[in-house]
Amino acid sequence: GRPPISKQGVSSGASDLYKRQNYYCKQIMKKLNKAIKIAAEIHTGSKGGKREPAIMHPIRVMIKMDDQLSRTGAILHDVVETGKMTVNDLINLGFSDKICHAVDLLSRRKREKYDHYIKRVKTKKLAIKVKIADLEDNYLERKSKNKLSKLDKSKIKKYKRAYKNLTGKKLTL
Repeated sequence: GRPPISKQGVSSGASDLYKRQNYYCKQIMKKLNKAIKIAAEIHTGSKGGKREPAIMHPIRVMIKMDDQLSRTGAILHDVVETGKMTVNDLINLGFSDKICHAVDLLSRRKREKYDHYIKRVKTKKLAIKVKIADLEDNYLERKSKNKLSKLDKSKIKKYKRAYKNLTGKKLTL
């Protein structure tokens, strides 16, 4: 049978589990909220494609994620590349090793070949998941332009190659 039901309607064991899960969820939400604030601050004043605020891209990538850990990695995925923050800063702000490692992998080094960068991203599931959403968003932003420049065409080709490398599938959205 079932565990005995207390006066509150839940056994004390189940209640303790619920409290731990609830606490854990609140901690994850706090980290996500903190990550959103950091990303917004880092990207303030910057413009992305179509002259929109630069924070819009990480927000779109974050929205594609299906769990809080991935959302946190997604919203932070470009903060180190801005040069305004380091992975050590994220560690010092209390972000988990998983998040910090993923952000590190998602941050392309100066003078790093793109294919080498994608090879690094491929080493962790969280980084792959975020990068796929990043590529999809970048691809859609470029493809939606009325007139594609040579640079747009070159970037689209690069996104398609990286997507195929990460997923084994063709990028068609």
